[in-house]
Amino acid sequence: MIPDLKMCLIYKNTKAVFTANINSVFDICWYTLSRFIATNSGSLDLDLSINTEDFRSTHIGVCRGCGRYMEMKSNRQLYCKRDDCQRDRNRRKQKDFQKRKRENAN
Repeated sequence: MIPDLKMCLIYKNTKAVFTANINSVFDICWYTLSRFIATNSGSLDLDLSINTEDFRSTHIGVCRGCGRYMEMKSNRQLYCKRDDCQRDRNRRKQKDFQKRKRENAN
C-alpha cells in the first residue's frame, strides 16, 4: 500500500547523505510512515515469554549523531557506540550543562 519512494545521494559539507527524494507533502508523510514502520518493526513481532537479553537485542533505533541504525540497549538510548557519536553526545551534554549553569548564575 505504501508507494515507492525514490532515494538519492545529496552532498552536504563534503559528506554524501542517502536520503529520500521529496517532492510533496504526501511524500513526506509516506517517508515518515515507512521510517516509523522500519524502525519499530522488530518490536512488533516479539514473543513476550523470552528473556530480557533477547528482548533487548531485538530493539533497533536510529542514532541521533550519525543517523545509522543501532541496537538499543535501553529505551532511552539516543546515540550508538561509535566514538564520534559519543564525542558528539558528550559535547552536547557539556554545552547544555554550561548553559544551565550560566542561567542559574543570573
